Amino acid sequence: HYLSDYQAGYALYTLSGGTPAVSHPAVSQTGSGTKTPTRFIAVGQGFFVEAVSTGTTTFNNRQRAFAKESTSSTFFFNSDQEEDTDDSNIEDAVVQEEDLREKFRIGFDSPSQFHRQLLMTIDENTTFDYDRAYDGVITSNPTEDMTWMLEDEMAIILGVPAIENDRQFPVRVTLPIDGEISIGLDDLENVNTDNVSVYVLDELLGTTTDITNLQDKYTITLSAGTYEDRFYIVFQRAESEDQEEEETTDEEEQEQTEEETTEDDEVAQDTDVEEEEEVVIEDIFESDSIRVYFNTDSQAIIIDKSQDYEIKSLQLFNILGQLIKDWTPDNEATHIELPVLDVAPGAYILNIEKPQTMETQKLIIH
Repeated sequence: HYLSDYQAGYALYTLSGGTPAVSHPAVSQTGSGTKTPTRFIAVGQGFFVEAVSTGTTTFNNRQRAFAKESTSSTFFFNSDQEEDTDDSNIEDAVVQEEDLREKFRIGFDSPSQFHRQLLMTIDENTTFDYDRAYDGVITSNPTEDMTWMLEDEMAIILGVPAIENDRQFPVRVTLPIDGEISIGLDDLENVNTDNVSVYVLDELLGTTTDITNLQDKYTITLSAGTYEDRFYIVFQRAESEDQEEEETTDEEEQEQTEEETTEDDEVAQDTDVEEEEEVVIEDIFESDSIRVYFNTDSQAIIIDKSQDYEIKSLQLFNILGQLIKDWTPDNEATHIELPVLDVAPGAYILNIEKPQTMETQKLIIH
């Protein structure tokens, strides 16, 4: 067949669950996956199996199951097929086994209208590290995609033992072009939204967006590049009544202890507060090769870099994602000044485009 007229991609399945396909770059770039794979693979359906060691793989009839397509949701089934009401087959009980685990399906829409679904499943058999057969890691390097970050690997499916209020799950965004992206929820399974909320954390902007409602999304315009250590999926699970009572008791005891503090201790605490208020924290980005900061005297953004640190371009965006200024610096210079006299005071984002990657830094112009 002609690839330009063909629509297909690779879905993924692990013990944590399955996710639908995203169009493969070599075929038609329209449409998105509509089927989610399960533990049963229909006759004639192609699939890959990843092996962790060298050996012989055997497939035989003992691995077959009579999985009725209308009841077991086998991959690429005919949903209009008439259901067989004969319950005499003992394997039906296995096929129809209900999965009661909490599942969070995170949706990502790219500037080119690709839609990627990430899955997180709560399973007591997993850890927060890599778990073979539960975590779905990909080895390709997608150019327009969003993936989980798991021990420096890219994953589509995560199995975790629990969601904790102070734990952040990083995602990696790669874009070949400038444009708008959105992150939201495709679906929730076995999740009680009365006591569980889902958020997108933008570490650079310091914003947290509630996406628990399926209609709510986090939307932002980004430049082409790779974004790591910026976007996170975070959760908030309401505490039980027993935990709340314990915390209330602890707070009451703490208040009583504070009331018994001596006058000298209170004076010392007041002095500490006054000293802390005098501390001024500047927005400075610094690594082994580059240092970026805003100079109030010259009203310019200053970049000090090493000779081998190559910069293709620089863009200044406001917090709405609107481009304010852009520069093409002299790469031979190790000291660069970007004047911003005509820029209104406020919070901005400086994109540093390198030959292969993109770095971002939040700056306060005042």
